[in-house]
Amino acid sequence: MKCCETNKEKVTQDERRTKLSGFGWLGIIGTTLVCLACFTPLAVTLLGVIGLAGWAGHLDYVIFPLLAVFVGALMVGFIRRQPDGKQKGGI
Repeated sequence: MKCCETNKEKVTQDERRTKLSGFGWLGIIGTTLVCLACFTPLAVTLLGVIGLAGWAGHLDYVIFPLLAVFVGALMVGFIRRQPDGKQKGGI
């Protein structure tokens, strides 16, 4: 019985190492959305539709820091996914 219990625990640890954590998915989704807003006129169009087109000049002050935060979350997700002995870099 104890052997089977340790195998179940080992499988969950292996699965945990191969799957992305919540930070990884947050980083992927957030980076994708912010890149769409950065590189397309999507954000400017949406601000114009809701009547806030005057704020379009200040989008860079919000979008680029958001991009850095989401890329950081993606990096944390990838670092957490790697097995304990195989982490690369000093981050």
